Formats: sequence, C-alpha cells, structure tokens
Amino acid sequence: NFWPIYLGGRGHTSNCWDLKGSFAIASSNIDIDFDDANHALKYFFLVQGSYHIHSLCFHLVSMAMLAIYGGGGAKGDNTHSTTSTLSKQQNRSTNNKTRMISMKSGFAEYLKSLMQHVIAIVMVCGSYFFSSLRRLGAIGMFAFDVSSIFLHLLQLCINAPKDSVWNNTRRIKWIHRGLVIPTFLYTRFFILPFVVWYSATFESKNWLQQIERTLFPGIVMGAYILFHGLMLLALILNVIYFRRLLVHPHLKKRLE
Repeated sequence: NFWPIYLGGRGHTSNCWDLKGSFAIASSNIDIDFDDANHALKYFFLVQGSYHIHSLCFHLVSMAMLAIYGGGGAKGDNTHSTTSTLSKQQNRSTNNKTRMISMKSGFAEYLKSLMQHVIAIVMVCGSYFFSSLRRLGAIGMFAFDVSSIFLHLLQLCINAPKDSVWNNTRRIKWIHRGLVIPTFLYTRFFILPFVVWYSATFESKNWLQQIERTLFPGIVMGAYILFHGLMLLALILNVIYFRRLLVHPHLKKRLE
C-alpha cells in the first residue's frame, strides 16, 4: 500500500510512515516502529548495500593504482638510442604533463563515482534500520536501479567488440535516446526529488516526532540536515551525469 502509482503501484508514499504499533529500542532489534509486514525488504537492502560497498572498494583500489602507476602516456625516452639529451628531456617533460593530466581526469571521474556510492551506502544503512525509511528507501533505490540498468546496457554496447551484434550504431542510438535518456530523466529528476524527497520532507512529520520522543532531542534536526544534504548532493551528481550523457565526446562520436 506504499508503492506509488508513478512506479506501477497502487499505493501512496504517505503509507510509508504508518504509525500503528509502538517504537522501541532493544539490544538485538531496533525495527519495531510499527510492523514487520515488509520484512523481506531487509534482504533487498542487504543486496543493495553489498553492491555499493563492493563498488566503493573497487573505486578506492582503482584510485590507489592510478596514484601509484599514473595515467600512462607514450614512453618516448627509449624510442631510439641515438636520441639527443635535449629530445629526451622534452619527451620526458611531455610524458610527465600527459601523465598528470591523465591522473587529474582519472581522479575526477573516480571521485564522482566514489561520492555516489558513499551517498548510497549512507542512505541504505540509514533506511535499513527502520521500516518507514526502508519502505521509502526501497522506492528510491528501485528508481535509481531502473535507470542504471539501461546505463549499463548502453555501456555494454559501446564497449562490445567491433564484430559484435551489440556494437551497432543504430542500436546504440536507440538505446541512448529511447531508453537511457527518458528513464534517467523520469527516475532521477522526477521520482527522486518529487516523490521520495517530497515524502521525506512533508509526509514524515508525525513519524519524526515519534522518533524524537523515543530517542533524544535534536536527533531529528541532525537527520534532516544530513538527509537534505545528501539528496542535494545526489541531485547535483545526477545533473553532471546527465550532461555527460548529452555531450560526452566518445558517446557523441558513436552516435554520429
């Protein structure tokens, strides 16, 4: 009864904040804010958390490898044994500049993905502990995954071998314009801000008051600042990613 019609359901997000039952903190269970009718959502969040933790570790290792080995430019120092000292110095200088540019751009790209996974992990962990947040968080994570599926499909086609049936300009163009762009706009610029963010801001007041009375004064304000900060950061990242979908030079070249 909480899944919104915007994602094929028949419910309303206000039902995420159902207050029937009590809220209690126990040594082994902090999920008693109303009922456990959606207990299976725990496993959904365990899978989500595992994926983002794995991706976060992968990006951390990749950034460490990039810092150690650099971006890799053309090695011109050993091209010919008769190269003059001046030519070697010029080549070395050029290679160092190329390496620094490559490292800078590589770190920037990894940093964006790193921030995305950190935001997701914080929200997954926060949503996991309480049924109300778990319900709303499931809506947000599902919307995010829908667009990610088509993004990965586009990446698969672009990186497929040249003789593969997937590496086809017409197919790539159709996936990009017919699947990736519409789902990205709908899920990340409509569902996340106008369904998830709206519900957490305006429909959760009674639930937050209950949390404040149960835990300690001031926790709601801290949670509000953290949540809105993360949502704003996620929205900014989505704007950056959407711009890349439109003007990325490699993608534009494939769509020509």
